[in-house]
Amino acid sequence: MPSTGSADNEERKVVDVMSRPTLVWRKSTFCANGACVEVAFDGDLVALRDSKNPNLGAIQVTRGQWTDFVRGIQAQEFDRL
Repeated sequence: MPSTGSADNEERKVVDVMSRPTLVWRKSTFCANGACVEVAFDGDLVALRDSKNPNLGAIQVTRGQWTDFVRGIQAQEFDRL
């Protein structure tokens, strides 16, 4: 599977979600129009996918990367992007 290196040398991998039918996908209750990101937890990994195109695959990150991302959102680090 393709992967991309991140700044901290950890890798994000594209996941074939069709081969992982046991993943339980969740999306925010704030998702009003269906164009949302869904998330699934799998041990030490977190998978993210587009809710409008769930069969296109997902990006997989570590729980640590996910935690850092969520903390960044809570700290409003991305508000000016």
